[in-house]
Amino acid sequence: MDLLLIALLLAAIGAVVVVALGTVGGGLAPVQPDDLPVLDGTVEAPSDLDRARFGLALRGYRMDQVDALLDEARDLLVHRDEEIARLRRLLPVESPPAEPDPVRSPDLRS
Repeated sequence: MDLLLIALLLAAIGAVVVVALGTVGGGLAPVQPDDLPVLDGTVEAPSDLDRARFGLALRGYRMDQVDALLDEARDLLVHRDEEIARLRRLLPVESPPAEPDPVRSPDLRS
């Protein structure tokens, strides 16, 4: 009886190894690289933070904490952009500098 249990255990371990190696059932999924870019360019708008992606590791990061931080940073950027727009509306509109009159310009070639 003990010999039968050992044989069944060895058969089960062998089946797991065969499946893991990919000889039966297609094997494991291919490994994705962990060196993904965080952003594909500079952050120009708060919505760019929504596209941020991080590589995963065995002892990686807590996604909920990173997502919360990115949400907070996005909200701060939105607030900053709104404040800049508000302050720009308060500035007086200046006319462009006038071109000098060529007839009245002093002659500097003396």
